[in-house]
Formats: sequence, C-alpha cells, structure tokens
Amino acid sequence: YEGSPSYVEARPVAIRAVRDLISAGAVAGDITEEGFEPWPVSRQEMIDRITRALEERDTWPDPDELGWITFPDVEEHNGDG
Repeated sequence: YEGSPSYVEARPVAIRAVRDLISAGAVAGDITEEGFEPWPVSRQEMIDRITRALEERDTWPDPDELGWITFPDVEEHNGDG
C-alpha cells in the first residue's frame, strides 16, 4: 500500500510489540495438530528468538512463519480449570 511503512521501517515497532506482549504474560509457540504448543523456553528466550528472526530478514514474514504469541488461558494457570 502506498504510504505504508516498509518492513525495515516497521520492524522496531514489531520487536517492541513482541517484547511488550511477552513481558505482559503472553507466550510464544507453534500451532500444531493438537493446538497451541508453547515453546519450552523462558520468556526472555522467546523474546530473543523472535527478535533475532525479525532482525535477520528484510521482508514481511508469513503469519505463521515465526511462531504465534498468545495469552495463556487464565483459568488453566490459576488452578481453577
């Protein structure tokens, strides 16, 4: 789209969004046949992995190319479910 920022221009915003979401409690992982599977690493490692992948490219990734970020089910992690 004309007037839209390039990927390289938008990349710092994407990296900040990843950092903010994961720092706020979201987790990164992959979608499998069984559903969402969080990566078995620390939140900082999730941030580092996605940041590194974003920095290593110069084009927009496909939606599922770098993994997914989601907030875990609150009941599941509160022991209420």
